[in-house]
Amino acid sequence: MHRSHCLRMASLAAASTFFAALLLAGPAFAQPTRDPRELTVPVSDLGAGWVVTEESTRGSTPDVPAFSASYSNLRGYRAPRVAQLAVVLAASVEQADREVEGARQATEANGIPFEPTTWLGDGPAYRGAAPSGSGVATTIYLFRVHAAVAVVLEAGNVAEASAVDEQATAIAVAQQARLRGRLDIPVTLAPPYASCAPEQIPEFAFGFAALKEQLGATMGAPIECERVVNGEGDTSQRTSTGVASYQRASNAVLFGNGARTWTLDAGGIVVTVP
Repeated sequence: MHRSHCLRMASLAAASTFFAALLLAGPAFAQPTRDPRELTVPVSDLGAGWVVTEESTRGSTPDVPAFSASYSNLRGYRAPRVAQLAVVLAASVEQADREVEGARQATEANGIPFEPTTWLGDGPAYRGAAPSGSGVATTIYLFRVHAAVAVVLEAGNVAEASAVDEQATAIAVAQQARLRGRLDIPVTLAPPYASCAPEQIPEFAFGFAALKEQLGATMGAPIECERVVNGEGDTSQRTSTGVASYQRASNAVLFGNGARTWTLDAGGIVVTVP
């Protein structure tokens, strides 16, 4: 990778420390019994080649639990990648919402635009991406699960932008699942996905996995577990870019993103446009 790109990635790698500090700003929090380190997706969940480059509790106090981690992978891809995760525990969901909004506004002021996302977290949630002309592919997610605020960032070579975005989404899904499974969330809150067991991370299996191999980043990352949708045994699974479905009668697997539908059957893949 060109030196300027490495420097840009290094500056992005430092961003999550800034986010963590930003999220800690404001009134004192009160969830000292939960360890944000244990709530953060560990490097082992990212796959082969990923290593820890920094872990920090900077700014954390007994009343303000916070943790951030920096991971890197220098050999597993065509160019180095970095991932940044931060978890901060707020005193209430209202405070957590304010912190998410504050982080979004501050990051947008630094040149990274955000758009709302409706499938992640329990309140306002956002996906941000560095402008295409920045030279580095960067995807950032800001969201909360109950009163825990999470920041997920991944950066890599712009030539691998789709793959970087897909992995950032997968990490965000895993971070959400970990928070839901390990936080002492009041039982009045709805479960994350009716189709997933506690701490189960959505993944593609069987025909959906086969279709994913064919479509790659187009199919996105799973954001719920596969579920039966009718008495015929048909199933469905939402992804970050559309919906995958299985039709039992025809033994066909489909994926649609609103613009196109891909069908995988015994004859191969057929693409249709509505």
